[in-house]
Amino acid sequence: MTDKRYLCGIVAAGTFFLFLAGCAGAPIKHPNLYKAKEHLSDAQELLSQNHPLQAIESVKEALQRHRLANDFRGTIEDMNRLAHLYSIAGNGEKASLWIRKAQVLESVSNHPVLNIETLLLGAETAISQKQSLPWLAEASKEIAGLHGGETEEKDRLTARYQQVMGLSLSDQKEYSKAIDSFTEALSLDRKRKDFLSVATDLANLGRNQYLLKRYDEALSSFREAYSLDLERRNFTGEAFDLEGISLVQAQKGRYKDAAKSMIEASGIQMGLGRSDAAKKDISFVQSVISRLDRSGESSLKALQHWFDDE
Repeated sequence: MTDKRYLCGIVAAGTFFLFLAGCAGAPIKHPNLYKAKEHLSDAQELLSQNHPLQAIESVKEALQRHRLANDFRGTIEDMNRLAHLYSIAGNGEKASLWIRKAQVLESVSNHPVLNIETLLLGAETAISQKQSLPWLAEASKEIAGLHGGETEEKDRLTARYQQVMGLSLSDQKEYSKAIDSFTEALSLDRKRKDFLSVATDLANLGRNQYLLKRYDEALSSFREAYSLDLERRNFTGEAFDLEGISLVQAQKGRYKDAAKSMIEASGIQMGLGRSDAAKKDISFVQSVISRLDRSGESSLKALQHWFDDE
């Protein structure tokens, strides 16, 4: 049983949750920088509650504060944040616009790491248009040019590069090559102890292993990802992991387990305000339940009204 609606990759958890963490831990001397940090904190909270459009408005406020403080680095980071958020919200055109704006500032500044982050963001945004490879090639060249004293940043950016390359290869149905990329990212992220990114790498490994019908490996990857996401309260990751676990369980004929896992995923999706995703999960549960001999019409009818208030 393969449901193609579940076969999309997941964005890097480190990017999803930590992209808005600018200024964290740094001393704030300028009042505008202090206000910018407050707006970014608000955006982080809104994004964790699945409100990317509201988060965008908070990041725009932070952008204005960074501009007032003549903070080039903060301004570029905010432009990348806006591109990332617009991508999450499904507005690729605006995401591309903010990427181009960031590149204009990067061309007159000296922030190679930010330039690489922008290139990788551009590559991820371009996957749906099958145009990610030029971005990735440029990012790879820039990463190779980083100085020896930037080893930690180089590892982080290389892991991110491998994540985006994996997503691009998977989109091209090159699942074995995608697994190689996600395995490289996983090794680096484990070394860096970036466990949100480790969970994302594992989830994307599980997805591609599932697509190659390597179900035992996929189940192991999804379960490890779920354990990490659960520990860190990464609800988006938890839902993705449980959906993957359910798909594998259904393929292995474990229909009750599959239904249970997908019902759990649907509850998280509904809690995040993603009613369409939650209803999709319950639709899948209906298809699984129908395969159980002891399940009658009453179960299917109950599922049809799963999210009704009365």
